[in-house]
Amino acid sequence: IYNCVRDIHPDEHPLTSGNKITLLLPARINEQKQQLLIVEHLKERLSKDIKIIFAGTGPDYDKLKATVDGDSRFECLGYRSDIYDLLAKSDYMLLFSEQEGLPISLIEADMIGIPVVCNDVGGNTEIVHDRENGFVVNTWDDLAQCINKLPNISEEQYKEMSRRGRDIYREYFTFDVFKKYYLELLADLQNE
Repeated sequence: IYNCVRDIHPDEHPLTSGNKITLLLPARINEQKQQLLIVEHLKERLSKDIKIIFAGTGPDYDKLKATVDGDSRFECLGYRSDIYDLLAKSDYMLLFSEQEGLPISLIEADMIGIPVVCNDVGGNTEIVHDRENGFVVNTWDDLAQCINKLPNISEEQYKEMSRRGRDIYREYFTFDVFKKYYLELLADLQNE
């Protein structure tokens, strides 16, 4: 039975920022989520048309903030309670972790209809289907290439990925689906 999030953002997600593409990585700032490695591997390779925004705090926050200071392609926001608003203002969500379970943040991205760039760890590919509602890449080279190609995605392709993310969310990750499967499980257990 999959995790769920309540549907609070049923509108189509637009490509928001025109020529400048923004990716939001909302997560605890630590080794597992690899924010410092993302900057290290992408700093010299990111197009000027790309901006990666880190939202969150954690043991590596101060080091990350110092590392990206003065580089307009990266921004550290610290703790934020408005992640849904930040996602709605971003073009893509980024998650390139060392390990994952079934990330709620990816389910939230599908709920909002924001395409994702992630790697194939844990349950990521149960939520993000490569080239359907985002992009799944597994090496630093592939990550850099994928992100730098995002400005070339047409508005129609983007809208289709957004729609597909919403479809995946509605099929597997809504509260109603979650409730249905738990009620079925409880009924099965009572019958045993």
